[in-house]
Amino acid sequence: MRLNPFNLCLIAVALCHASCTQSGNPNRAAPTPKLQIELVKNGASEESEGWDAWLVEGVEKRLLPAQAIREANGELLDYSNKLPFKPEFAISPDGQWIFASQKLWHTAGVGYLFRRRAGLDFVTASTIRFDEAAWRFYVQKYGNKSSKLPTLSDGQRIIDFVSWSADSKWLSFRLRPVKSKDSEWIGRYEVTTGKFAPARLNRR
Repeated sequence: MRLNPFNLCLIAVALCHASCTQSGNPNRAAPTPKLQIELVKNGASEESEGWDAWLVEGVEKRLLPAQAIREANGELLDYSNKLPFKPEFAISPDGQWIFASQKLWHTAGVGYLFRRRAGLDFVTASTIRFDEAAWRFYVQKYGNKSSKLPTLSDGQRIIDFVSWSADSKWLSFRLRPVKSKDSEWIGRYEVTTGKFAPARLNRR
């Protein structure tokens, strides 16, 4: 069978396409590595093992700084990497923010918000720990004259992650227990302005 030049051209194009499909498109940009967090036991003390949080992005790896856990009056209670309870993390969709919550004991927990400064260099977003700032806002906004800020030592103070908005602008969280009919309050925090507000869970 004799092939004309047109058929030979079609065969060459098909073979080239198959070769490119198998080897990948050299002009296609490599996908951006996704930020992940690995928890590793560190044996922080003889009494209990704590947890180190390692930030991993592609081949890069860096330890997330441990945090001192203090009462509002400055009293040191513990360090985040010395607690036996695993911290929980929620990374924003754009990978620039990390919300972390950690249990101190059964009815008390703390929350941190980290922002990316450069590469895997994450720092706390403000000088006041996130859960402390959130509880202060709630008591000031919704409390009465007899309301006071619950302390961690009181043992009735928990913060939970709810969601990130799709544009990574809003962090929604839950405070509990609170003195209301729902026994909890869901708030949101705008990372660009540092302002708290009641949650709008349908906001994306």
